[in-house]
Amino acid sequence: MTEDLVRARRFELVDDQERPRAALHMEDGQPILTLADEDGSARVQVAINREGNATLRVRDAAGQERLQIAAMEDGTGVVLTDSTGTIHASLIISENGEVLVSAQEHGQNRAIGSVVPGGTIVLGLWDAEGKKTHGFSQGE
Repeated sequence: MTEDLVRARRFELVDDQERPRAALHMEDGQPILTLADEDGSARVQVAINREGNATLRVRDAAGQERLQIAAMEDGTGVVLTDSTGTIHASLIISENGEVLVSAQEHGQNRAIGSVVPGGTIVLGLWDAEGKKTHGFSQGE
């Protein structure tokens, strides 16, 4: 067992060409781990904010965030976007066990479903113009 300790505010991992590929650092009081591609673009970032919420963000080669996963005190969420940053799908699970799933197209809701502890299921559908076309509820 070693008793050595290395302390710093920033660590960088470089590749064979001395390009930074990963960094572990503090930013605005939160620890952040960033992984970069060969061009130096940040592609993956893991962070914990001051409130204790953990997030994972994945970006495409152009730097656009495409996936975000967050573990928060009051629930967990996943958001999927396209290359313009438009949200297409999300999943949220609240602390009380409620599950909410949504699908969007061109920034408009197309389908939202929810399952509430105790059995209630709710589903809503919208057309391309944003008009609700169907609604369904089952359970308590």
